[in-house]
Amino acid sequence: MKERRDKLITEWKRDERTKGVRGKIATAWGAKDYRSVVDLYSSIEDLSELDKKRLHFARTHA
Repeated sequence: MKERRDKLITEWKRDERTKGVRGKIATAWGAKDYRSVVDLYSSIEDLSELDKKRLHFARTHA
């Protein structure tokens, strides 16, 4: 039971951290600060297809 709880806590912390990073990405994207977008996306483990496309775009425009 403790292992399951610890796993859930770890996942929750990761999700919360990712939410914060995604907020920063949105701000940087809006400001066309593509260097920051690339840096921020690098800290996220699982990227969606849209995230991957945005990361590619940001890399080509950074």
